[in-house]
Amino acid sequence: MAKPASDWLTRWGAIASDGSKGVMGAVDSRASKKQAERDAISECKSRGGVTCSIQLSYYNQCVVTIQGNRTANNTRAATIEEATSIGMQTCTSQGNSDCSVYYKACSLPVRSR
Repeated sequence: MAKPASDWLTRWGAIASDGSKGVMGAVDSRASKKQAERDAISECKSRGGVTCSIQLSYYNQCVVTIQGNRTANNTRAATIEEATSIGMQTCTSQGNSDCSVYYKACSLPVRSR
């Protein structure tokens, strides 16, 4: 007997920030892009941000925020390890030293049944 097909549901994440305040809000595993972005802005504001805006939205993948001594970057990829590798290369190529992972998360699809 054949198994019924599994349906996969997309999961979204987002990162918002207020650059003037140096505040970031991030969420993962939301059901929609709109929900992820709304929640990320809310999280940013709850941490003291005033003019929070979306820096990155992503779905069915992972993201890292790499912080250097001069700049930060958000990188998405299939895995945390891959995103970290790309983000660290970006950080050093931008002339930063002391690059490190500030935030990491995955919003991976979930089986609906």
